[in-house]
Amino acid sequence: MSVLVFGASGQVGRALLRLRPDFVPVGRALADLAVAGSVDSFLLTPPSPVEAIVNLAAFTAVDDAEKPENASAVHQVNAVAPGRMASWAWAHGVPMLHVSTDYVFPGTLPVGWENPVDGQPAPVNAYGRSKLEGERQVLNFGGRVVRTGWVYDAESRNFATTMVRLARSGVNPTVVDDQYGRPTHASVLAAELAAMVDGKRTAAISHVTGSGPVTTWCGFAREIFATIGHDPRRVKAVPSSEYPTPAHRPRNSTLQIPASGLPAWRDSLRAALG
Repeated sequence: MSVLVFGASGQVGRALLRLRPDFVPVGRALADLAVAGSVDSFLLTPPSPVEAIVNLAAFTAVDDAEKPENASAVHQVNAVAPGRMASWAWAHGVPMLHVSTDYVFPGTLPVGWENPVDGQPAPVNAYGRSKLEGERQVLNFGGRVVRTGWVYDAESRNFATTMVRLARSGVNPTVVDDQYGRPTHASVLAAELAAMVDGKRTAAISHVTGSGPVTTWCGFAREIFATIGHDPRRVKAVPSSEYPTPAHRPRNSTLQIPASGLPAWRDSLRAALG
């Protein structure tokens, strides 16, 4: 029996396979989620009897998702493909976990409030809308959804490694200071997903991020600078209005998480970069 992991080459996928090397990665060569019918074709003859499906694959380039030429790929990867996985899983009595995003929320809650699991989604960009449609498809077929946000590791190209590179290159970055959330190390999410596969978490929708105080992207950047021994004051704070992007970002996408059990994001950051 095998646990299939779609999107295994990404940050969370690599962390999950390090934790559970018995899981089976499904890469683009086996199933290109941007191509209609690829999931169905792959699942016609899976590599072995399937015990569970974990979907980590996504079109995550938020600004690129706004481009008309990417609309089809965004819809296929983030909405259609998860639905096809969930449909197959439901038909074969196999559990499915699908990773989604804090960007399904509009970000309009007052700062200090957190978006609950049963909160009302209302995405403000194309990426969020496609991920919400994927959620709905998965839930319709009895799958489970795991929302997260601000994911990073110390190896990939992401916000954290970009800040490390800028700090060590002598660059003083300008970072928005009015978008709120909590960072999530990939290993934290991977550990929760492994527990869910093992049946230790059964909720239809879960929120998983690092725990601890809510921060901003600027606050996160300053913490990164401090962690690797650089002056955090080198990071200049600006409002989003001074850093326009093609995709609108939610102001407060903080996810409500359990009161205990998830590592503090600052501790995870120090372990990753310290």
